[in-house]
This record gives sequence, C-alpha cells and structure tokens, in this order.
Amino acid sequence: MGRWGVDRSVLSISSPGVHFGDHGAARDLVRHVNHAGSDIAMAHPDRFGHVASLPFPYIDGSLAELSYALDERGSDGVTVESNTGGVYLGDGRYCTLYAELNRRRAVVFVHPTSPPHAEQLALGRPRPMLESLFDSARSVSDLVLSGALLRDPDIRGSSPTAPGP
Repeated sequence: MGRWGVDRSVLSISSPGVHFGDHGAARDLVRHVNHAGSDIAMAHPDRFGHVASLPFPYIDGSLAELSYALDERGSDGVTVESNTGGVYLGDGRYCTLYAELNRRRAVVFVHPTSPPHAEQLALGRPRPMLESLFDSARSVSDLVLSGALLRDPDIRGSSPTAPGP
C-alpha cells in the first residue's frame, strides 16, 4: 500500500461470496472471514476498514451476522453480491434485512458477480471485464424497479470509486 501511495483500504470478500447452498456452512464461513477482516481492521484502524459479508440468501443468518459484525466487531458496513444464484437484490425475500439495514443507516457495498449462464452471455470474453459492469447494472435496475430503494431510503451505498465508509 505504501509503495503505491494508498493510505487506507477497506477489506471485503468478493465474488462468489460465502454461500454455496448450505446455510450452516455459510454461517460458519462468514463468521470466519468476518473475524479475519475485522481483526486486521482493529489491529490497524488507521490503515484498514472492514465491510462484513452476509450469508445471502440466508436471511436469519444475515440478520444475525449483521448485528454481530456491526455491534460486536465494529465493521464499517456490509457487502453483498449483485446476485446470489440469480436472485437479485430487489427480490422481496430481502425486505426484512433491508428494513434492519435502513434502521441502522448502514453502509452497503454491492460487489458485482457473474449472473447465471454467464459463460453464454460473455461470448468468450473475460467475465470480470464485462459481466461485472452488466451485473451491477442489472442489480441496480432491480433495486430501482422493485421499489426497494424507496422503501428503505436510509441505507447508505458505497462503490469502488466513492469515499470509504
């Protein structure tokens, strides 16, 4: 970081996230990665922040990890993937979680990931170069068109180019 003039970084997990079909395994993995990230941020608060992962689409587990990460580990916010198994962020199953994020005025970083059938959509081109942009647009469009952003206006967003949390 010093060599490249980076003063502070925010640690997070990227694609593919932590949920691979088993709620219990996702709960254990998310706790492990969040501990690792928040330990670094606590040891070096002038150099690192941390946004905690949530075990999407496991809502009860996400609510529990949200409370633990923000209240007990001091995370700066949370990160979610642009879709989980093809379920985008505007889906109604996330309403309970969004209400809690809204109540807390939490920072949420949306990390792009590949959509279902990405191999066919990418036309042989590198998915991170194309599908990250397109899946971000799909996710934001879904949030807007579903009304999620209007229902929970106090959730604060973050992006790779925005100032940190």
